[in-house]
Amino acid sequence: MNMVDVFGDSNRTDIERRAYQLYLHREKAEGRAVDDWIQAEKEVKEDSARNQRLEPVGHDHTSLHSNRA
Repeated sequence: MNMVDVFGDSNRTDIERRAYQLYLHREKAEGRAVDDWIQAEKEVKEDSARNQRLEPVGHDHTSLHSNRA
């Protein structure tokens, strides 16, 4: 299964952008497009997982002090 299938189309642009950055970093050397794509998928997946761990889900900061008299 391709990581784009797992992520959905919303992260496809991020993967494309990162793969292109890797290509540029290698000074546009040809023949590594698949490697760049796989590396970009991995990095986007890791970033997405890291961001999900950092963002509290369903936590309402406004209710912390709502019960004070």
